Amino acid sequence: MLTVPAALAVVAVFGAFGSASDGEGRADVVVEMTNLADDGRAEEPTPIVDQLAAGDVLDVSVVAGTDGANGAVRQCKRSFSGVNGCTNRYPVQFNDRGRARFQYQLDDPGGCGPAGSCVLVVNDFDGERRALVGLVFGAPAAPPPLVTI
Repeated sequence: MLTVPAALAVVAVFGAFGSASDGEGRADVVVEMTNLADDGRAEEPTPIVDQLAAGDVLDVSVVAGTDGANGAVRQCKRSFSGVNGCTNRYPVQFNDRGRARFQYQLDDPGGCGPAGSCVLVVNDFDGERRALVGLVFGAPAAPPPLVTI
């Protein structure tokens, strides 16, 4: 029997007609995050939010979380060994439909430019759901790799 875990989708809305750091505070950019498989690898590519600045505030809506669960959001470094070096932790409470909504102010821990590997992580404390989105401060994200066969 094939078991497929439910996705945890997080929508982060910020910025205006362009980058998140334009200072206008109007919402226009939407990013959807998905859960990770048990082995820690993404089932889908990790979405990336770029051109961030320290102090930017994300308006985060979480859907398909664990009903009634407590959890957290935090900024971390991502490496081959997993997610580590997390900072800026903030509690998250999921409602009876597995949804949560909150504002989250970003810190720039350094090393999170286009060549860095920084992520926003949202999870529940039971470990049933976890989601990531890449964070790039101060510049556009590097283009995805191009493979030619």
